[in-house]
Amino acid sequence: MSVHVLFCNLRRQLKSDQSLASNSLGQWPVTVHRRVYYRLIESLERKVYGGGAAVLLPVSRRIADDIATAYGRSSNVQTIYYGVDTAVFSVERRKSLRKSARAALNLSDDVFAVLLIGNGWKNKGLSCLLEAARQVQRAKLHLLIAGSDDQAAYRAVIKDLGLAGKVTFLPPRRDVEFFYAATDAYAGPSLEDSFSLPCIEAMSCGLPVITSAAAGVSEIMHQGEDGLILQDPRDARTLAEWIQRLAVDVEWRHQLGQNAVRTAAAYSWNQNAEKLATVLHAVIASRKAS
Repeated sequence: MSVHVLFCNLRRQLKSDQSLASNSLGQWPVTVHRRVYYRLIESLERKVYGGGAAVLLPVSRRIADDIATAYGRSSNVQTIYYGVDTAVFSVERRKSLRKSARAALNLSDDVFAVLLIGNGWKNKGLSCLLEAARQVQRAKLHLLIAGSDDQAAYRAVIKDLGLAGKVTFLPPRRDVEFFYAATDAYAGPSLEDSFSLPCIEAMSCGLPVITSAAAGVSEIMHQGEDGLILQDPRDARTLAEWIQRLAVDVEWRHQLGQNAVRTAAAYSWNQNAEKLATVLHAVIASRKAS
């Protein structure tokens, strides 16, 4: 079984982050549904992950550690990282789409665009990114936030931070490479993330990437070489400093992007499939032997 999320973690996070009293009338049915659903799946996790029969394949070491902590399970557990389609997410494709993508989003050449993709924007670190954007001393900075979360929760914050007109919310689209083509850097200071697929996609596109140590993807990155890793996902000051430098230091930005491409290439979906096949053959062989 591939394990890319633990619902016991999601339920605990939901319990600490939200309360029915604080939610708007339109949000509380979603919260109730999530609480019931997460608890149901957690009971299934306890039954399946707690036993020793199934071979578990977490997508990062942090998920493997969480499985050990939550369910006391360390045997028959092997980490297999996500992969990336290097044909779709490539420097060449990003460059070929850049002009049309930026034109579609009304981004002039002198705008430094920073992208964040995903749902659950609070967990993805949007609050930290917005605060960092406030601190960046660059008038032409623009944030692109792609996903289907609740924008209303951030509208007032954006206004209070003086970022009106500098943040664009974008709906999800199948050709995700459009987002990477339009931007100059990716920033995902996740509070908790089993891996963070957009980070490795952005890396494969040759973009400089900022993530946090709380994201599983940080395990395959090297600080200051092929990406930037926030030790504290709430450290808006450091995030602002890095965005500021990326915006003005073209050589540094280019070097991070080049190194990121090489790192991402080692984690293709072919590589992922080969590792999975090795595990499956081993399981089949052990079952036949028994």
